[in-house]
Amino acid sequence: MHYADEYLVGINEYKVLNNDSPVGYVRDLTSCVGVLVHKGHETLISHIEAYESGRIRSDVFESLLDEDTVMVELFKASLTEEENIKKLTDILHEHELSYVIKDVFYDHSNQTSVGYNYSKDEYLVVSMDKGRPIFSNYSHRAL
Repeated sequence: MHYADEYLVGINEYKVLNNDSPVGYVRDLTSCVGVLVHKGHETLISHIEAYESGRIRSDVFESLLDEDTVMVELFKASLTEEENIKKLTDILHEHELSYVIKDVFYDHSNQTSVGYNYSKDEYLVVSMDKGRPIFSNYSHRAL
């Protein structure tokens, strides 16, 4: 049986996390980039499509940035190319925004994810069980 997953953010999509809808995640990141855009009263989580040779969908990423953006976290996967990260950081420099670059999280089955709980200000690792997400706290926060 397949379950609808209200927390999952698809490729080139984003989800607004706030007190009414605090949890979201991206998963199965191989060359793509997970992004958290922290704003005054919300955080946006996005799954940015990226491939080899500098092929990245930066239009979605750039549309998330505005004057309310406080800080951005970029989560690179094992095959995310540095050229793609550079394209994103160049956009952040143009907008004069601060950012950090981190590695995606791995669960016990070596699957990748980046989850976030806005109301608790905590990172989540997501594993799957029969099509349902299982959330665990990620304890290595480094801001």
